[in-house]
Amino acid sequence: MEKLDFVQWNQPATRLLIQEQLRAHGLAEPDFSEVIFAMLGRVMDLPLDEKVPGLTLAKLPAAQRLHELEFYFPLQKISSPLLWQLLRTHRGFPEQPAARREPEGFSFAPVTGMLKGFMDLVFEFNGRFYLVDWKSNWLGGRVEDYAASALDYQVMAANFSLFMERSLYFAADYDPVTNDYHYAGQFFPYVINHATRQGGRAMNEIRQLIGSDAFSDLDRHFAGFIETQAGGNLPLLALAAALTSRVRTAGHICLDLPALAGTPFPEKPDDGLKPVSLPKLAVWIKELKTSSVVGAPGEFRPLILDGQHRLYLHRYWEYEQTLAAEILKRAGVAADIANEQALAQKLQALFPAEPAGSVNLQSVAAFIAARGKFCCISGGPGTGKTHTLVLIMALLLELDATRTLRIAVTAPTGKAAARIQESIQNIKALLACSEEIKSRLPENASTIHRLLGYIPDSAYFRHNADNLLPFDVVVVDEASMVDLALMAKLLLAVPPAARVILLGDKDQLASVEAGAVLGDICSAATVGDYSKPFRQQLEKITGQQLPASAPRQKAAALADSVVQLKKNYRFGEHSAIFRLSTAINEGRAEDASQILRAAAGDEKSDLAAAALPGRAKLKDALKEKVLAGFREYLAAENPLQAIAALTRFRVLCALREGTFGVAKKRGSFPGKASGIPAGPS
Repeated sequence: MEKLDFVQWNQPATRLLIQEQLRAHGLAEPDFSEVIFAMLGRVMDLPLDEKVPGLTLAKLPAAQRLHELEFYFPLQKISSPLLWQLLRTHRGFPEQPAARREPEGFSFAPVTGMLKGFMDLVFEFNGRFYLVDWKSNWLGGRVEDYAASALDYQVMAANFSLFMERSLYFAADYDPVTNDYHYAGQFFPYVINHATRQGGRAMNEIRQLIGSDAFSDLDRHFAGFIETQAGGNLPLLALAAALTSRVRTAGHICLDLPALAGTPFPEKPDDGLKPVSLPKLAVWIKELKTSSVVGAPGEFRPLILDGQHRLYLHRYWEYEQTLAAEILKRAGVAADIANEQALAQKLQALFPAEPAGSVNLQSVAAFIAARGKFCCISGGPGTGKTHTLVLIMALLLELDATRTLRIAVTAPTGKAAARIQESIQNIKALLACSEEIKSRLPENASTIHRLLGYIPDSAYFRHNADNLLPFDVVVVDEASMVDLALMAKLLLAVPPAARVILLGDKDQLASVEAGAVLGDICSAATVGDYSKPFRQQLEKITGQQLPASAPRQKAAALADSVVQLKKNYRFGEHSAIFRLSTAINEGRAEDASQILRAAAGDEKSDLAAAALPGRAKLKDALKEKVLAGFREYLAAENPLQAIAALTRFRVLCALREGTFGVAKKRGSFPGKASGIPAGPS
């Protein structure tokens, strides 16, 4: 409207202007220009005031119009009663009886400062001044939904009339005697716009959904920011942005639109929130692709929509691409094995032979680490991951003819780093290798943040692609806990010639932040699906034959870099704990329940099972166990005794939320009043 000549609106130039604006908003196809042109004609010729014959927008030349009038109003100190009295007594205020009472919800705390506002259009007609404030709210599909009786703009009308008159009063040619009634009034025309095209009721439901408790404040603010950057009034875009923010908080790096489109959300609403049917995929994708804030892979936009219709925050799309490129670059490099016989002898010395027909997967893991630049080892508790790592490090040191190999051992948390450090120190004393090799094994482990050089109050580190780490081998323990962003930054800082070894359990200890890196690597690699060249080389050097499968002639670099340790050295195959954990990992719920039921009646089983008490009896059921478990810790005479006692008892919750979750249990344990003695200060 601001770019349009009202008087000459019915001209070819108007059609060109409409087409230009549609293209700028991604709406060139299908062509809406004729529809918009016809609508514009009805707006321009609409009588604005039946009391003023001929008053239409088409009668207003540019000289009589002022777009977007900004006003400021100083507030020394004003309260809601004072403001209401000022507005009510102002002569431009409507005099309906209801207007004499302060409306509900008008009350506010006294404030000072400046009140700022905008008027969309101010125009002069026959010596009188009018103002127009366009409205785009969707109030319904009936004419009566927009009748004056259905609208309540008393406060806005009073404000605008007051500020408009003040503006005229301070004009240079204003005469308070002759111009006393120059201000004639105001209009609130409704423009039924984009929301109508998408279905007003559905868009209202989406707006209400975004404002509900289904989303956090961060989700809502991000959605509002994205919508504003795209030009405003794009509820489907706002919804996609809010959901993308929401799933990132839940640990996912992108929003899978095909999985959500057309489904009710939230799936399991709380507090009576009514589920809303999410948009159909085609409608949603069209809205996103026409937005200026959504780009294709490789473009620099806040949101990235890939070919599988997954929506990313740009930085997480970039993290994923960076990490994938770094992993594939390393996995695709096979180191030259100068002396295959020496490697075979060292593997045989470090890893005991398995019975005929069996494969020592720890030896396979060492072979992978020796032949390439990337090795990923996954295994459950008791499968010997740490033991395998120490043997691998000893093997690499044995193969290093220069005696200069530098190894860094790191983990995502301080506790994990301390645990792997202690394990290395305990295991290396038992190794069947020279004292020189034992002395060169790393003594210390650090957190990833410390290794990279954490910069306080920053998302960056001192070591990066431009300042590489000074190591030849970088080991990451508990890799399942490392999120996408941190892993991408770590691999960028590892020298291209260095080896990377990831160690962890793909089925447990997920990262707190977004991204399940270890699990995704193992899933993408199809663990155990090794290529034919890999199998042939493994058999030649180790004499081991991998289980038969459908080997691929073309080498698959990532699959040839991953191994899943299966043999459990802590629990035998007949152990109830082992069988239960296997059933859970494989999703066999009925088998898991059956194992638990059998364990409950077997005194010799290594698995104990008991039915959980109801919510009302839970506290009493825990009382004696907690009192007995923590008594030794609280009765300790010095800190060392207290720490030692604390390691012998733990209260673990499998869930975070819910009746039996850790959030519900905090503060519910009995205290000193229940008989727990006071511990050392």
